Amino acid sequence: MYVTSYALTKNEYFEFRHNLIMQVIYNLDDLNEVIIIDNDYVSVALTRISIKKILGNTIRVVNFVNYSDALNYLLKQKNGEPPIIFIDPFSDKGNNYSFLERYMLLNLSCYVYILSNSILMRDIGKCLAYKFVKKYITKPIKIDDLIFIFREIKSNGKGVGYNSLV
Repeated sequence: MYVTSYALTKNEYFEFRHNLIMQVIYNLDDLNEVIIIDNDYVSVALTRISIKKILGNTIRVVNFVNYSDALNYLLKQKNGEPPIIFIDPFSDKGNNYSFLERYMLLNLSCYVYILSNSILMRDIGKCLAYKFVKKYITKPIKIDDLIFIFREIKSNGKGVGYNSLV
């Protein structure tokens, strides 16, 4: 038996990627908000641009520098579809894990993702110890990470793996 490999041309790759993105945004009408909690304005800008590149202007992106403002906002927005939250718990403002600790007590149902510069196993393990944290992502966020996240949410959090993206 002979195995043949097939390399995608540049155009085929971009067409494949475009079709994948279209699959993601199809039927995501109920998702209307992403919250970014971070004081790194460059990272916030890159994350915002990446989200808009995939979903266009169909989604609202809200940024908070401080954790207490974000928690107050979430408490006011309790009804409706839960938003996606990207948070860097290692920012200069506030206690490193104060948001995660307080969020755990509020019993909210949002999709929480850690977006951080830290690659230390200690930090990653501490963040993933919170059961509501879906994934730990290192900055800057990549389009593939966002595609994975949006597909996972679209499938109602059933845990779509990277293999199902193909």
